[in-house]
Amino acid sequence: MAYILNGTAKQFSVSWSDEEQAVYLTSGKAYEAVGGEMANKALESVTANPTKYTIYLDGEKVDLTAYLINDNNYFKLRDIMKLFDVYVGYDEKTDTITIDTSKGYTD
Repeated sequence: MAYILNGTAKQFSVSWSDEEQAVYLTSGKAYEAVGGEMANKALESVTANPTKYTIYLDGEKVDLTAYLINDNNYFKLRDIMKLFDVYVGYDEKTDTITIDTSKGYTD
């Protein structure tokens, strides 16, 4: 999501501290692409384990459900969009998710 929201008013960066074993999310800061963010992943069976890393938003620890899959942390879309106050909608008829940075998050 950091890659997709980059350049919008709701952009955020993601960084990793190996020493602290922590993920840092920073509001308003541009995301620096690492490559492969939008690559189509092969469908295969993988193991998802709860992440063991601490997650921070703007320097404050946050409690998010996250999973570690193939050395990457994955978060629930709505959890991340709630943190950054981004609207998420779903249209059952078209099976489409809408993300709108001009609107705030709603439950």
